[in-house]
Amino acid sequence: MEFSYIDQTGQKRSAGRWGGPGGTAHKLDLGPTEIVKEVSGTYNMFEGEICLTSFKLVTNARTWGPWAEEKGTRFSITAPTGTSIVGFFARGGTKYLAAIGVYFNKL
Repeated sequence: MEFSYIDQTGQKRSAGRWGGPGGTAHKLDLGPTEIVKEVSGTYNMFEGEICLTSFKLVTNARTWGPWAEEKGTRFSITAPTGTSIVGFFARGGTKYLAAIGVYFNKL
């Protein structure tokens, strides 16, 4: 998993690549007033490792995903009232994405 975005000065910024090769790229074009309020998905054992098996983003305007197979234990991270999700961090396993976390910022 990898995230890239264009910041307010026009610079491309990226976070990650966590996990193994493969997968499908998904482009999300958030509107100028759109904010990320929640990330969720599932995780499960796969080839002897715990890894994310699906991922979804929810904004104040729409839902993106879920991507991949919703199989395993569900997780959800919701931004507290008055904040939004503004960034991600993660931990890769031997082959796959093992965990994901978020950064919040006040609105």
